[in-house]
Amino acid sequence: MKQSNYLLVRNKDTNELVYIDYTKNNGYGFTPKNHVKYEGIKVDKLILVKPTFVEKVLKKKIKKKLNLYLHYMIKLLEENDSSESSSHLGAALNEISRYRSIIINNYRAYLDDKYLELLMQKFALLEHELKIKQLEISKREYKKQLEEEQVEEKSRKSR
Repeated sequence: MKQSNYLLVRNKDTNELVYIDYTKNNGYGFTPKNHVKYEGIKVDKLILVKPTFVEKVLKKKIKKKLNLYLHYMIKLLEENDSSESSSHLGAALNEISRYRSIIINNYRAYLDDKYLELLMQKFALLEHELKIKQLEISKREYKKQLEEEQVEEKSRKSR
């Protein structure tokens, strides 16, 4: 089966095929996640070239992922304190820093600096809240451990 490249253009009435050299175009490429069975054209890769459209798509994608992280973190912060939640907080911190680096490395070319600065502030706030919660949990665990040691010493002295 021969692979073909197609160009979809609005407001053009010509019915001619245009072949595109994708090495020259600087656009945002991704694979669509649509798994609907369709007899027509199968789309394996989509490259967005128009900068405003790329920015809108990326902002929507980032907002969706950021909301997902926010809901997960709210759930973690409201959870009872335990060593298990402490490990979840560490994993959440790692995931947030990983996603921040993805945005900086992959999406910086397509997004404006003002929006990137706002995103970095949001990530910094999320990380700060998680670190505070992690610190509170570690303080409680340390105090609990000290109390257990004191009780153990008292029981030894009484014998």
